[in-house]
Amino acid sequence: MATESTENIQLKGAEDWESWSTEFKTRAIAANIWRLITPKPGQRNTDPLREEPIAPQLSDYEKKPATARENRVHTAQSSGTMQDQPPQPPPEEEDELNKPRSTGELTTGARQLLQLDMNYYQQELKAYNKEQESIEKLKTWVGRTTTGHLRKTCCNPESTLKSWYTKLKEQVGISDGKLFLDARAQYRAATKPLSKAPKDPLAWLDTWEQAVTEAKEKKVPEVQVTLAWFEDLSNAIRGFMKEWIVSYELLHQTEIDNGILTFRKLANDLRRELTKSQTSKPGRVVAKGAFGPSFADSDETEQPKEDEQGKKKSKSKRKLTTGESSAKCPACEIQGHTLANCLYIFPEKAKGTFKGRKGRQEEVNKRLEEDNQLQKEVDRLRGKKQKEREVTSEGDSQD
Repeated sequence: MATESTENIQLKGAEDWESWSTEFKTRAIAANIWRLITPKPGQRNTDPLREEPIAPQLSDYEKKPATARENRVHTAQSSGTMQDQPPQPPPEEEDELNKPRSTGELTTGARQLLQLDMNYYQQELKAYNKEQESIEKLKTWVGRTTTGHLRKTCCNPESTLKSWYTKLKEQVGISDGKLFLDARAQYRAATKPLSKAPKDPLAWLDTWEQAVTEAKEKKVPEVQVTLAWFEDLSNAIRGFMKEWIVSYELLHQTEIDNGILTFRKLANDLRRELTKSQTSKPGRVVAKGAFGPSFADSDETEQPKEDEQGKKKSKSKRKLTTGESSAKCPACEIQGHTLANCLYIFPEKAKGTFKGRKGRQEEVNKRLEEDNQLQKEVDRLRGKKQKEREVTSEGDSQD
């Protein structure tokens, strides 16, 4: 899908907000600071999230008395009871009147506590610096991608990123309601029914997929239910891909009804079909309307004839179009013709004697019994052919 280069994104007005805001959010999430812009429900709104930590101060820790060591040594040497035992240092006393000027003046317990506090301080300082660096980097990007007028009115250097983002959104005149209406209008334009193939079907498909993505993000009702968006797409491409979309609906009816089919899967399947049509001949350029005849109903096209041994014999009066050659019949599952031209379903359409394989005919009959949607489509096609014959008979009678 074609996308705008992030290097060229600029915020000049309302028409630029969607792409600019998406890039802003992408960068903020990658830097783990998006929560500073839009906190989650119940989350405390703090900006910046971290406060600069304060380094431990020696004056906050216990200082041992200056004469404590000498007293302990003298006591150990003069005690007769300590001759047979290793000297045990008495509990350290604290000099409450004076403050330590170096770690050497701290008690043993105070030095251990200071080391723990320093380790914690270093961790907090590292996290704080990282967050500050991310904020400054994103602010620099905002300044580089907005106009001078927007920077002057919305980006006060002393304000937070959240303030910048909120004021920029207000300044360009974009509201959530406006974004919703724009997404719905874009989707409706992308699903407008076409009477013939667009000049570039793949580009058209990219536009449709992008419109559905935007509409889903903005909660547009038409794309929240699989049945709804599938019907919209079906109506849009029936003018030049009728047989393909009808067959696709038959094959995936259960997924569509249960809401399992995703628009991305359908887009990928359709893209493969269009790509095969474009690359069927090296260097071929798809012309306007190139897909029309490929998927239209035609009584002139015959499928390959099969004898009892399963050997295929071609009796076509014309070459199969690209769409027909890549189509797969949902009834007999033979590639190269559509359901409307299947001789296992409509043997009367054969130009001559048609002898299909007995096993395949049984499979077709079984498939019709088990697949109600397939049977309905066959009945529809039979009714259409019967009506055409009746009209032809009436014309002959009048003559």
